[in-house]
Formats: sequence, C-alpha cells, structure tokens
Amino acid sequence: MFANNLKYLRSKYGMDQNSLADKLGRKSTSTISEWEKGKYTPKAGVLADIAHIFNVQLDELMNVNLEERDEHGKINIIPVFNKLNRDNQVKVYNYASEKLSIQSKNHIRSGRSTAAGAPIDGDYQDAQEEIVVRNEVPRGA
Repeated sequence: MFANNLKYLRSKYGMDQNSLADKLGRKSTSTISEWEKGKYTPKAGVLADIAHIFNVQLDELMNVNLEERDEHGKINIIPVFNKLNRDNQVKVYNYASEKLSIQSKNHIRSGRSTAAGAPIDGDYQDAQEEIVVRNEVPRGA
C-alpha cells in the first residue's frame, strides 16, 4: 500500500522524486524509486517525515488506499466503479440509490437546543446539529 500511496501523493502534489528526496535530505532519487517499486519500506522516522510532508496520518499512508479518497477523507468510489462491468455498475448504482432513499426517510435534522422555557439571549454554547432516527423518537415527542 505504501508504494502506491507514495507515488499517488507525489503526483497529487506535483512533486518529482528529486524534490521529495531533497525534502527528506536524500542525495539521490534512487531510494525514492525503490520505495515506489515496493522493494523496501523506509524506517519509521522517515515514514513519519513523509506523512508530515503530504499531510496524512502515518496509519493512512501505510494501510489505506489514498487514491480512493477525496481531499476531505471521504471514500471516492469512482475509480472502483469505473472498473466494474456494466451489469455490476447497474447493481452498485441501484444499491446505492436504495440506501440513499432509506437514509433520507429515516433521519431528520434538529436545530439547536435551548434550556427549558424562553431561550437565554446570547447563549449559544449548546448549539448543535444532530441526526435523529425517526423510529427512535417516542410518539408525541
């Protein structure tokens, strides 16, 4: 996973192997190239430096396919979806549409909560947004 993530992150940030080598205090790009080929993995300290350079968590760098996530950390299903054959794309689309419909029906958003009685002017400490599953709300609430 690390080798693919390193190549992806370098490309995403428009960085060539030489630039990354410079940032890591390396004299040549051969080490970077070997990491990207998966020949070996750098030591923990260097891994932490790489994670810092690309602003990712070390665990993600090592264990998560970063190419399948967008800039907000959400899963990007498009690369996987595009690799599916047409029949499976239709199945995935239908499944996702069904789940979205169920999700929309089962959740309501509430506004901010206040103390019992009249709200206290300027008291917004308890402002929040929460998701409440409709079937969990007592009748008449």
